[in-house]
Amino acid sequence: MAHKVTKVLTIEEAKVKVDKLVTEFQHGDIGLTVNEVIKAGSLGHGTAVPGKFDLDLVIYSSVNFYYYGIEVDLLVSPNWPNLDALWTFLQDVDREHLFDFSVNASKWQVQFFSEVPSQAKEFIKRAKAWRNKTWSHSNVGKPTSYLISLLVLKAYENARGRGVSTSSTSLIARETKVELKKIVRDHTTVNMHWKRYYTYSVSTLYPRLYIPSEREPRILDPANPTNNVYKTGINGNWTQLVTNIDTIDLTKAVEY
Repeated sequence: MAHKVTKVLTIEEAKVKVDKLVTEFQHGDIGLTVNEVIKAGSLGHGTAVPGKFDLDLVIYSSVNFYYYGIEVDLLVSPNWPNLDALWTFLQDVDREHLFDFSVNASKWQVQFFSEVPSQAKEFIKRAKAWRNKTWSHSNVGKPTSYLISLLVLKAYENARGRGVSTSSTSLIARETKVELKKIVRDHTTVNMHWKRYYTYSVSTLYPRLYIPSEREPRILDPANPTNNVYKTGINGNWTQLVTNIDTIDLTKAVEY
């Protein structure tokens, strides 16, 4: 974050103000919670020219704050012009660090879900409400919101693929639940992906990111095939999700 100093200050005056701002960040005085703040730029380097300098603060870890009662996680990403540019960058990243860049695909995750039918989104909301209630006292084995979204969407698509009509909400909800339970119970052999979003370009240009014949269980992030949500989308292992899945009911709307 860069803040241009508009008033002409001495370097000592600027340092005092910088220290005060850093303290506010670290103590959460302005509603933010961060792990570490580094003073960079000319002031931080000790190379500031009197009358002309700027302040660069580098915040490590995510920034968490509340806005009108809504918990916000503020994450920083390079401004990739398109998904192809992101994948080109990921091609040269070591495998053990690939997930560090998963947040960079958020823009295209949003785009992916903008194309999801509203009926499927409603079922996803119901599944998330079930998840929140089921894991209200423990996070052990708790699936992430994103994992639940992908599981329900694939179950919905599978039900439609079997010819189940979407005209009856209760019917498609029941059949989506059937497919969802099947996916969860057979999770050790799951190979879930949305080929239409990356198969052609990745399989031909970036084969290391997407391997069609890979046998390990995987639920690939539609916007980032380096993110195996099967592994990253659950806290621990799948045991609790398999145990609890029978209690889900997608026919009931979320109560507000």
